[in-house]
Amino acid sequence: AGGGGGRAGGGTAVAPAAPAFPPLPPEPALPHPSAMADAWRQQLARATIALRERYPAEADPAGRAARHHAERLLVKMAVDLDMVVRQPAPAAQEALAVAGDPQCELPALVRVVERDPAVTRGLMRHASSVMFAASGPPASLDDAVRRLGAKGVQVAVLAGMTEALLNGGTGPYGADAEAVWAHMVRVGPLARGLARGFDVPTHEAFLMGLLHDVGKLVLFDLVATLRQELRRDVEMPEALAADALRELHEPLGGLALLRWGVDPRAAWAVAHHHRRAPEAADAGRRSELLYVAERLDAARVRRQVPDVAAWVAEGRLTVPLERIQAAVDRAP
Repeated sequence: AGGGGGRAGGGTAVAPAAPAFPPLPPEPALPHPSAMADAWRQQLARATIALRERYPAEADPAGRAARHHAERLLVKMAVDLDMVVRQPAPAAQEALAVAGDPQCELPALVRVVERDPAVTRGLMRHASSVMFAASGPPASLDDAVRRLGAKGVQVAVLAGMTEALLNGGTGPYGADAEAVWAHMVRVGPLARGLARGFDVPTHEAFLMGLLHDVGKLVLFDLVATLRQELRRDVEMPEALAADALRELHEPLGGLALLRWGVDPRAAWAVAHHHRRAPEAADAGRRSELLYVAERLDAARVRRQVPDVAAWVAEGRLTVPLERIQAAVDRAP
């Protein structure tokens, strides 16, 4: 489930036994989902107002178009946030609901998925991808669903919905959006590999890692919408675009996952995965897992030796250093 599945062919080396660590303390109680959503909306409103004040439209006459486009983008965020985060298509909603049912029966899930060609195509494509560590392309939809299991189908449907945010046409920001998605695809398996050290179920870790930066793709999708309205590429000051991505993507990601019916614990972790806000110190182990997975991906991309001790200090992590170090050492 959630990308599980062995590798085909040949003998496999037996991984060394994980070191024995004492159990971790219980996770902190989280706010009710409605309270989470309200807090994230307020956070986005404050950040949007701050960005408009920091980059006023009239400040740079030479860059009037870029300032105007940025203003339009920020106003869209402030006026109708529900329209900014796409609601899943009915077929995807039904598939997610059935897959999330603890009593889910796979034949029933197959019947739901096969009623919608778009969901079927997306599921088959993702079931065949390296991201899900499959042993080969599935022979049929039934084979794909049985191979992935209910939780894997949930991840595949959500992955398809997330990747669809790239399809609106973002003009000059297309390469940036693709780079974000490539990073998310790398972090999913890393989070799954680190999960045991944080005492998080592997399928949850994979899902959170895969979707942790979905707020950035929501912003790029909003750029695509504005591009269609303007009938031209969207221009924004480079500094404003960078600040908007950095300051808005966490609460936007949390809201997107809540809107898509994902476990509120995952939404909470995604909304705090950079662990910058004061409340992030008590955001829980899922947030800490994402923080470490992101830094491990960055270290590998830069060909740097992972500095776990620095990560623990900078991220105010509560999971013991030796436990995180062992998880990092064993990560795929």
